[in-house]
Amino acid sequence: MSHPRVTRRAAERVALAALGVLAGALGLAVPIAARAVAAAPAAYRCASLPTTAPRAGTTVTVSTSLGRARVTYRATTTTATTVPTPGVGLPFPGVLRVSDGATSSTLAPPQGFSGSAVVQLCALADGSRPAVLLGAYSGGAHCCFESALYAPTHAGYALALDANIRSVSPAIRYDPNGGLAPALTEGHLVMKSGDGRFPYRFGCYACTPSPLALYQLRGARLVDVTSRYPGPARAWLASLRTALRQAEAPGNRGSLFGVLAAFVAQSCTLGSGARAWAEVATLEHRGLLSDAAYHQAVFVTQGSYVPALRHFLLGAGYCHGVI
Repeated sequence: MSHPRVTRRAAERVALAALGVLAGALGLAVPIAARAVAAAPAAYRCASLPTTAPRAGTTVTVSTSLGRARVTYRATTTTATTVPTPGVGLPFPGVLRVSDGATSSTLAPPQGFSGSAVVQLCALADGSRPAVLLGAYSGGAHCCFESALYAPTHAGYALALDANIRSVSPAIRYDPNGGLAPALTEGHLVMKSGDGRFPYRFGCYACTPSPLALYQLRGARLVDVTSRYPGPARAWLASLRTALRQAEAPGNRGSLFGVLAAFVAQSCTLGSGARAWAEVATLEHRGLLSDAAYHQAVFVTQGSYVPALRHFLLGAGYCHGVI
């Protein structure tokens, strides 16, 4: 972790600014045409959830529509209900249903949700029937988003993803600090997350951003398409580069180690890992990655940063043949 008196606030400002750039990069600007044209079908729609906690015994239904399909989630609070995000969300479990007027499917609750508050309900374009994204929050500071993604099949719906903090692995780069979110990039629907193995690895949460991960549904399977749509990753890398320059300044160096880890990893996904690793060598030569600085920032008492970084990145599946 970083030194709380000098680096945490600065690191949080850097992280929030970088996230703002990423959100802009994932947006799709649509120019106003000179003459009226038919609106393009929506790629996804998300429900508006309550902004105040329901009273005990209240049954609340939220819904969103996409084309002819309607996705609803209904839950009833009880005196024992605890919603971990005050004023936001609905209790879990509840009833999740998809209907199109002719047919109706009730979706089985995900096994990975742990007494959570539902904070996200989205319908995602996927052929004649929408995919469904259900997001929840189990309470806590930086660990606790859970995501269930249902894909339409011939037999009804199948869970393509049931993810939480226990799901973090090389097989699925899921960030439980932010969950899964739909977005448009280059005119295509993707679901964005990060690599949950990075936060806290080389410092405090705000000091350790994650490389970006983008996914799309292929049937009932979630496929990593980050390399197919490099624009958002380049925008995020530019934010990480800015954060890196800021972290080199005296007073901000507690965040240097985490930001540098994400910077190198994202660079490797974009084919510029060798240049990024040369940056590591430069910073090491300048004395900014010394053992003393590393131990103070991450609160460890032994080891050296550069070997630890190399071992971590290679073990996480990044930068093979580069570093």
